[in-house]
Amino acid sequence: MIHFEQTLYYWNVPGHDDYAGFFENHREGGFFNNFSDTNPIFVFTGVQDIPFDATGIDLSQLDEIDFYLYEPSTYYNINEEKKSCFFYHEDLWEENHNLRSHELDTLDALSEKFGTKINVFTSDYNINKYYKEIYPNLTLGTFDTFLRQIGNGGIYPDDLLKTKKFVSHNKRFAMHRLITVSALQDKNANYTWPFVMDCDLKSTAWYEHENLPQVHDKIVTPRLIDVQTPMHIADLTHAGRAPYVAEFCPGDLVTSMSEACIAVVNETRFGQPTAYFSEKTFDAMRCMIPFILVAPPYTLEYLRQFKFYTWGAFWDERYDKIENHTKRIDAIIKLIEHLDTWTIDDMREVNRQAEWGINRNLQQVNQFISNSTTLYQ
Repeated sequence: MIHFEQTLYYWNVPGHDDYAGFFENHREGGFFNNFSDTNPIFVFTGVQDIPFDATGIDLSQLDEIDFYLYEPSTYYNINEEKKSCFFYHEDLWEENHNLRSHELDTLDALSEKFGTKINVFTSDYNINKYYKEIYPNLTLGTFDTFLRQIGNGGIYPDDLLKTKKFVSHNKRFAMHRLITVSALQDKNANYTWPFVMDCDLKSTAWYEHENLPQVHDKIVTPRLIDVQTPMHIADLTHAGRAPYVAEFCPGDLVTSMSEACIAVVNETRFGQPTAYFSEKTFDAMRCMIPFILVAPPYTLEYLRQFKFYTWGAFWDERYDKIENHTKRIDAIIKLIEHLDTWTIDDMREVNRQAEWGINRNLQQVNQFISNSTTLYQ
């Protein structure tokens, strides 16, 4: 069995043995069908620093390459010191024009230095809208290799009576996760609090503390976290330490999602310009429930590009077009509060009426591995 590594894979490179790693099984058929059969192909599964030097490949001998980024872009602000809870940066929407990508920086510089045409495929939607002029040496497209590589997945919903209004599962700490789960704590919901990293709120640069008063009014009482007393969200510098996934309450993701009517999907990224979704959104689809998507702007639009169904026929999804990150999450919290006024019977009826869209999403997600659509927005 070939295991995953954060490294640089490549094949079709003249004079070099293929190093396809765990992509070996995907090279014939499936989503690799739309990859060039002549260009050298590179797939970078890490973040930030691309280890070209370690490959010994001379780019000056290559006229054109196809380069796939397995992870979303690692952004940073050119005018600020690095602010991050981990390896990437999120910022105020007004700072979008000052954001750059570590990976695109490297590839643009390599293209300029060696004269190689580099076609870059990333999981970031609207990549050309924000970065075509900043990285003129690169041809940019959106094609998510990660979601296609993980394939059809293996989770299926339990046949349970829906007794919970909401469900939201979270692991790694991120500010949008803490905010939405704090809003769910007094609801009829299954939820888990995010794992913490030592992260001052000031490092979550998109977050405008003074503009979320309705969230600050919530008392954050973490479940299964090693703090003894409730804390106002305004006082949090971190969220405590969550237990292992197997010890979460309710521990089983599928069961807890199956007995809920609406998933609040806290995606990997939030405070960045380019839209992005991951297997977290696919989990809600496979568990066959509608969802609110807590993600960068235009992520619902991104989903609809692949014929996925979203839920504007049942509730207001205009939050997806709000580029100001604080205002977007404010709209999401208000939507959660509005939906909470519905009875559980109301929500069950919505699930019944939405059955066509639920089934369509399940079909689309199970076929996604063979979806060859590349977007150039």
